[in-house]
Amino acid sequence: MLKKIIKNIKNKNIKIVFPEGNEAKILEAASYLKTNNLAEPILIKSNSIESHKKFKEMVDQFYELRKHKGITKQETVETLKKSNYFATMLIKNGLAEGYVGGITYSTADTLRPALQIFKSKKKTKVSSYMIMSKNEKVCFFSDIAININPSTDELVNIAIQTHDSVLDTWNIKPKIAMLSFSTNGSGGSSEFVAKVRKATEIIQYERPEIIIEGEMQFDAAFVKEIGIKKMPSSKIAGQANTFIFPNLDSGNIGYKMVQYLGNWKATGPIIQGLERPVNDLSRGATVEDIIEVSLITAQQCLDRRNNEQ
Repeated sequence: MLKKIIKNIKNKNIKIVFPEGNEAKILEAASYLKTNNLAEPILIKSNSIESHKKFKEMVDQFYELRKHKGITKQETVETLKKSNYFATMLIKNGLAEGYVGGITYSTADTLRPALQIFKSKKKTKVSSYMIMSKNEKVCFFSDIAININPSTDELVNIAIQTHDSVLDTWNIKPKIAMLSFSTNGSGGSSEFVAKVRKATEIIQYERPEIIIEGEMQFDAAFVKEIGIKKMPSSKIAGQANTFIFPNLDSGNIGYKMVQYLGNWKATGPIIQGLERPVNDLSRGATVEDIIEVSLITAQQCLDRRNNEQ
């Protein structure tokens, strides 16, 4: 899957900022990207932030963005001394195109500057997906990092975003299972089941081209023999490749169980819904993980370039 991305982004001079530029893994990944002409890494080192030629200008910009929240000028200076904020402001000023961080920062600390500086795309909920792969099998799990307990409408937004991300970025036709502890009414009329069922119905009405079914248990969505038994009339039972979880508990626990018990590779989380490409890393990410997320970020940057032309 990444071969196509590598071909697309090679020699495009896509500038990706890494706020954790002192970390050994980041340095190794950035060196690989630079050497192979896959990106132009910008490494942020905390002791060099205040000396940047645009630091004072960025302080003024950020103050104007946040003064309605009661922030003072001195608080603005202290905030922009943090590499996650400074890196995000580089993108705001066109000095970088994408952001990859999370080796030391939490997901919240990665996303908070982006939400304050860029906001989300119009009428879009910021969410995430994880690419799960083993041998020749590839699946997409969403949302696994951001939305704790999405409402029906938010679940609709997450599912549609994930569909579009899988199709546009990976050129894979999504077959979406809206996951629950219930399959086709087996769990009764619980409010948790009703939320998933209603979200599915809304998507089927608003975007009839999307292949989606639910509510559905994971085994029915993933294992053909079980899917035939539990949902004999289903078109995707046992064939789903994109899984939408009803809440963050199930999504985050689910992908980590698949990763560690099933020995699947987890790549991401990939953030969707922001105006600019900003992606998170697990704090246990390997150099290979960092490179792969960076490649995906570069593709997002390239897509944004092409959309602006």
